[in-house]
Amino acid sequence: MVQDHIRWKKHAGTAGAVLLGVVFLVAAYGKGWNADDFGAFIDQIRQEELDFLFTATQVALIALALQAGLGTALLLGVRHLVVLLPTAGLVVFLIFLNGRNYWLVSQGLREPGSCGCFGSLIERTPAEAFWQDLLLMVPFTLVCFWRRRKSGGLPKRRLVLALLMAFGVPLWAYRITDIEFIEAAHRLGSLAETSRFVASQNYSLTVDGHPEDQARIFESEGASGFLIQVPGLDEPLLMDLRDSMVRRIDPDSVRAVPGDALELLDSPQKGEETPFAPGGGGVRFELGGRTFTLGPPAR
Repeated sequence: MVQDHIRWKKHAGTAGAVLLGVVFLVAAYGKGWNADDFGAFIDQIRQEELDFLFTATQVALIALALQAGLGTALLLGVRHLVVLLPTAGLVVFLIFLNGRNYWLVSQGLREPGSCGCFGSLIERTPAEAFWQDLLLMVPFTLVCFWRRRKSGGLPKRRLVLALLMAFGVPLWAYRITDIEFIEAAHRLGSLAETSRFVASQNYSLTVDGHPEDQARIFESEGASGFLIQVPGLDEPLLMDLRDSMVRRIDPDSVRAVPGDALELLDSPQKGEETPFAPGGGGVRFELGGRTFTLGPPAR
């Protein structure tokens, strides 16, 4: 009977580790599988103000590495302290973030939105994210410590697989998303600080999937937007990074200045507008029935 009781606890601990590993891997999938999800994850990191030591993109990649690596190790039944302690720390931190977000939303200090460790994969209110993650991850984490082996070496092969996942998942997110462009596109500034836009060779434009070599792209000196001149369009396009919108503006609102630059006049007349979002190797928007993608230079 005693042996059966010990064996039951050991199996329960392994089952808890496997289930928690599945949670971590699904969470990593939900935040890093495609460019739109990864871009939303970066925005969430900025909202939580977690980019005080590293950029939001770097924090996002580190988070994906932790969830993918720890999730794989747990799924393979590795319950050594080298895995369980960072797992417990990560769970506590995620619960704290969910709890803080829940409180801020309940006090009217933050707009509600889909949140929690699963990113945009599962739409949840702040309250649902907090209580569901609390009741899901905390018990699994505690059970992981039951009857774990306290002696013996590390399972090297399983840890190697976990390390491969820890590197592979962030690499996947890096390859499907133009990291450098997203960083530039989220450097919020103010168009009021500077009205000068300088011609840039750091970006290219595609229209309906075809490169538009004759387009001219001018970047704001305040890193807050772009002016884009497209052949066939009478109005230049103003991409404002503060509100993620692209607008047609009156051509008379723009004038050429020395230094291969354009100057935007105060309060330009604006026309048709549309939102833009990460995707397709840069940021994508639709205007006048056409699809535009502003991304890295064509190779």
